Amino acid sequence: MLFYPLLGYKVSPPEITIYSLASTALMKNELAKAKYYFELNVKNYPNSFNAYDSYGDFLLTVKEEQNAIKMFTKALSIKENINTRNKLVNLTRNIQKN
Repeated sequence: MLFYPLLGYKVSPPEITIYSLASTALMKNELAKAKYYFELNVKNYPNSFNAYDSYGDFLLTVKEEQNAIKMFTKALSIKENINTRNKLVNLTRNIQKN
């Protein structure tokens, strides 16, 4: 988020731009950078289903299953989505098996 003191307000970069940067970093296996961008979207867009769902997908990729569950749960609290619901159910089922 950028702050413009002369204007008196903050401006966040567009969610899709940050998502694209995060996805590109992930494809390049730049995990720390990807995590930073996904977290930035969650911080800047706390009411965005996509911000939480995308961060959950990242957390699954890096094997942080418990945190992925939290992100998918938060995403579903914002908006119901069958794909995210299925990810959450399958992830929870897999964790309970182990």
